[in-house]
Amino acid sequence: MRLLCTDEGRVLWLRRGLLSQVTRQPEIRHLEQAGRYDDFAVHPDGNLLAAVSGTSLVRTWEWNG
Repeated sequence: MRLLCTDEGRVLWLRRGLLSQVTRQPEIRHLEQAGRYDDFAVHPDGNLLAAVSGTSLVRTWEWNG
């Protein structure tokens, strides 16, 4: 499990392989993904995500939070 807060105040949560954005809403917003992830990173500008799976496949995509 991993939690990350960007400089812009957006919070990402990786739990059981699912990457989600935490908001003030009661429901959790799962981000678009292909499979389950083991780890992720956010570019310093906060608009690019990278995630890696157990198969060592790295996926990157633009994220507008």
